[in-house]
Amino acid sequence: MMTRRLVLAVCGLLTVSLLAVTPARAQAYGNEWINFAQQYYKIPVVQRGIYRLTFQDLQRAGVPIATVDPRRIQIFHRGEEQAIVVAGEADAFFNEADY
Repeated sequence: MMTRRLVLAVCGLLTVSLLAVTPARAQAYGNEWINFAQQYYKIPVVQRGIYRLTFQDLQRAGVPIATVDPRRIQIFHRGEEQAIVVAGEADAFFNEADY
């Protein structure tokens, strides 16, 4: 009986000491993908589907079109990059006819 109590006490202390040594992990918030050195623009959409973002749409969202290289545009949804096609990106300028 005494041996059993001793074993349980040692196991309990061992468990407590292991918990004290285990490093705490920070909770993931879902924004780990954000690169704070980049600038982002939020463009809300009403429903799921395929959208065409025009020169005017990007301008209304506040994107500085004159300084944007359309070959470097990235679209993210909940931290995952979305596949996009930019029509007219070959000249490295976002013209009014591009989308």
